[in-house]
Amino acid sequence: MSTTPLQPAFPSLRVCAALSAASLATAVVMAAVVLIVPGWSACLGAVALAACVVWIASLVGLVPVAVMGPFGVSSTLIGYFSGMGARVLLCIIGGLAGVYVMGLATQPLLLGMAAMYMPLLLVEAGYVGRYLSAKDPVTPTEKTPGGDHKEALA
Repeated sequence: MSTTPLQPAFPSLRVCAALSAASLATAVVMAAVVLIVPGWSACLGAVALAACVVWIASLVGLVPVAVMGPFGVSSTLIGYFSGMGARVLLCIIGGLAGVYVMGLATQPLLLGMAAMYMPLLLVEAGYVGRYLSAKDPVTPTEKTPGGDHKEALA
C-alpha cells in the first residue's frame, strides 16, 4: 500500500460550472447564427443536439480526471486522456444517433459538434493545466537526473 498522501481534489464543481457556462454561451451564439442566416433555420435541431451531446460528453470526460486527480500528476494525466477517449466516443455515438436515428442533417450536426467542442476543450485544458501546475510546480532550481538546469535558464 502506498504511503504517498493524496493530493488536493480536482475542482470538479467549478469546472462543471465553467463548462456549462461556456456550453450555453456557445450554443446561444450557434443558434443565433443558424436563425440569422437565411435558409439555415431547418438546421436548428441538429445544432441543438450537437450542443447537448458535446456538453454531456465534456461533463462525463471530467469524471476520470476528478477520480484520478488526488493520486498524483501521472494519474491525473491518465484520467485526462481516458476522459478524452470517452468524450470522443460519446460524440461519435451522439452524431450517429442524430443522423441515423433522428434523421438530422449530417453537415450541420457535425459542424455544430466541432464548433461546440473547441471552446469546451479550451476551458477544460486550462483548468487541468492549472491543476497540474499547482500539484507539481517546476522551479528553476529543481534538480533532475540530467543535472542542474539553472544555467540554462540564466
